[in-house]
Amino acid sequence: FGAMLLTEKSRSERNSPFDFYHARINREIGYIRFGRYVEAELEKLDAALAEFNTPDGPAHLILDLRSPQPLAEFSIASRILSRFRSPNELLFKIRRPGNDRPSLFVSSAVPTSWRRDIVLLVDAETGNVGEIIAAVLKRETGSLIIGEKTPSLAVEYRDVPVGEDRILRYAIAEVVLEDDSSIFQKGIIPDIVTLTAAKTKYEIYKATTKGSPLTSFLYQKQRPRMNEAALVAGTDPEIGY
Repeated sequence: FGAMLLTEKSRSERNSPFDFYHARINREIGYIRFGRYVEAELEKLDAALAEFNTPDGPAHLILDLRSPQPLAEFSIASRILSRFRSPNELLFKIRRPGNDRPSLFVSSAVPTSWRRDIVLLVDAETGNVGEIIAAVLKRETGSLIIGEKTPSLAVEYRDVPVGEDRILRYAIAEVVLEDDSSIFQKGIIPDIVTLTAAKTKYEIYKATTKGSPLTSFLYQKQRPRMNEAALVAGTDPEIGY
């Protein structure tokens, strides 16, 4: 948990290859997926929330935090959380060894916010920023969390080269919540455990990024059944299926 030895290949594999994505699943549910948790995604997040925040907009929002991004900036987590919390609220702290005064991250006033229901998706690849977002929203709003236990890496890391194609990644600070509780080595425990293979998740991410509707992966197609027309025609659609 506190340190790991990586290669350039294994380090790059830990970073999300996908971009920000959003979609309206149906009248009642909107969906937002973060990609790399970078500055550019904040504008896309605001645009998505503005699209959903209409009188006939969805009452529920699914936040997909399963993108593998272990080293995003904590300020991004604070700014994302500002869209879901009231201004001037203490969100989390970063506590460094030998420093009695932790760094405080407080929500700021933003032009676009969301005050309706939230459901969070997490898994074993959720990065430290995703873990922080899930922990804060769970604590403050009681949001339902679905998926798998997160990897418990809610710390600030530093990368140092230690040889040819070898990088030492080690923890230099711990993230704690407003009440000083830590999720490091504990992770986020989902309320409903659902296991999804990483390969399946990546296939869906890639397909939706290329334009396939998310709903095509969410609703099971109705199985064809024997009917009067099939009896007259002397066929059986169930066997063909």
